[in-house]
Amino acid sequence: MSRFLSLIFILPLFLFASYSVETDLNVENQEVLLLELSSSKIDLGEIKPDMKEVVKLKGITVKVKSNVKWVLTVEPLDNLVSTDGDVINIERLELRGKKGNFTPLSLANPITIASGDKTGDNGYDVDIDFRMKIRWDDPSGRYNTKLRFTLNSIY
Repeated sequence: MSRFLSLIFILPLFLFASYSVETDLNVENQEVLLLELSSSKIDLGEIKPDMKEVVKLKGITVKVKSNVKWVLTVEPLDNLVSTDGDVINIERLELRGKKGNFTPLSLANPITIASGDKTGDNGYDVDIDFRMKIRWDDPSGRYNTKLRFTLNSIY
């Protein structure tokens, strides 16, 4: 007769408890506008009255980065003034952005150079051309002024 040894395994019965909680997660992606100029100076070079005008293509490039619709404007802070104090009316300096017509600057109102939608990570480059008209009765000298570029969101 053979003896068999029977082993009985008794496994304990484990009960698992579970508890869940939910919470809100919020994040705010703020409106961001970034404006970069390719240079801190714009030099139109020398001009003579017999040239009538000088055109500087891509006188400056403005890089716009934005996550909202935007508009880029430029305005002069003064007329063109020489180191001797002579003045050339700023309206004789004209600008144009991409595919635009030349528009004279004005002390009264900024001019719109470009506008657009969200730019993406690479941004949007706006090349600005300049045209300056000179006359024989303009006093010789080195003239300058400051231009203010402004980037605003639009809704």
